[in-house]
Amino acid sequence: MYDKLSQLLRSGKILSQVGFEGAKFAVNRGLGREDSHVFFQNIKTILGNSKGPIMKIAQILGTIPDLLPEEDAKILRELQVSAPPMGGLFVKRRMKGELGEDWSSKFQSFDQTPIFAASLGQVHQAKTLEGIDVACKLQYPDMQNAIESDLGQLKLLFKGFHFFHSSLDTSTIVEEITQRLREEVDYLFEAKTLGTFGEIFKDFPHIHIPKAIPDLTTPRLLTMTWLEGKSILWAEQQPLEFKEKIVDHLFHAWYYPFYAKGLIHADPHFGNYAFMENGDLCIFDFGCTRQFETEFIESVLLLFEGLIKKDDKICLEAYERWGFEGITLEAVPTLNLWANLMYGPLLEDRVRPLQENHSGVQGRDTLFKVLDEINNAGNLKIPKEFIFLDRATVGIGSALLRLKVEKNWHQSFLQLLSQTGWKINI
Repeated sequence: MYDKLSQLLRSGKILSQVGFEGAKFAVNRGLGREDSHVFFQNIKTILGNSKGPIMKIAQILGTIPDLLPEEDAKILRELQVSAPPMGGLFVKRRMKGELGEDWSSKFQSFDQTPIFAASLGQVHQAKTLEGIDVACKLQYPDMQNAIESDLGQLKLLFKGFHFFHSSLDTSTIVEEITQRLREEVDYLFEAKTLGTFGEIFKDFPHIHIPKAIPDLTTPRLLTMTWLEGKSILWAEQQPLEFKEKIVDHLFHAWYYPFYAKGLIHADPHFGNYAFMENGDLCIFDFGCTRQFETEFIESVLLLFEGLIKKDDKICLEAYERWGFEGITLEAVPTLNLWANLMYGPLLEDRVRPLQENHSGVQGRDTLFKVLDEINNAGNLKIPKEFIFLDRATVGIGSALLRLKVEKNWHQSFLQLLSQTGWKINI
């Protein structure tokens, strides 16, 4: 009973606050006093104080190139690492609850002021009794209820979306997001995932993954080795030769695990990786990952084959094997608009930017066009496997786009496939 009440109170508070800001912005806009900067600052404050999964929406919106004006996107990106933190009383209570009354005696030092604060938890720097520098990720209070509340809002959001795009069945989207979010608040699951990715990248000296410290890890406390680097906003100011190096690291970090082990890091926002001054890549926050079956990887490569050969029948078979339901040959060109946007750089055997003019406007316009054409084409059900693979592609694409590096992405992709034992029939 208490859980349901707290979920309702959370939902009502967030909706009323966001609704008030939206109404105020609309009135000011109508009176010619539009100020989106103030609006997004207020939304950032509301979502930052609310914590939880709903804050991730703002993180994603702030990452996609050209979806919002840069000054507004920058405000939302701040939520990735600098949300309002919980205070010292919370820290002591959480640490005592996870490691016992004598928790402080299990560390040489523990900084109670967080280094980072994000959507589900905040990170503190500490040193173990063995002298190892570690990061302690503490989960915020009542995150399980926050997730259930925000999932309820997500369902309402998609019901509204369905009103405007009635031919698109989004039920699998909610199902998939629900499963991933429930995994994300289980820090023991994340600790295990750290080990898996560490094993995948053990022969990649330029890609660094934290190691979990089992004796100092619980379902709501994740203690891992400390890694430190500079943000992509710093990296994009570096010389071209340096950016070419880190582009290779980013490309391999997100695509190699998928083709090698059917696994992706599904939350590649700017706060989840950093660069050392020698160009090495550090990757953080493995709570949101996605495992795929071998058959699904085969269907992805079949789609590449169909796109390269411009053969709609091969593409249709690939989409069907992906799990798209209700798709017809007539609908393939519409979905190919999306596929060519996502994978276009990998299809052309030439040196080119990730997107022409290094702009994300094309992506935004293509998305709206695809939605409109799908709505006119008949019923279509999106496979759940599509959701986080697409999110990871957009997320890492946003990073690569900022770096403005031109290269032969096609050859880099074929080389990566050869490393994992796959190939495309072209």
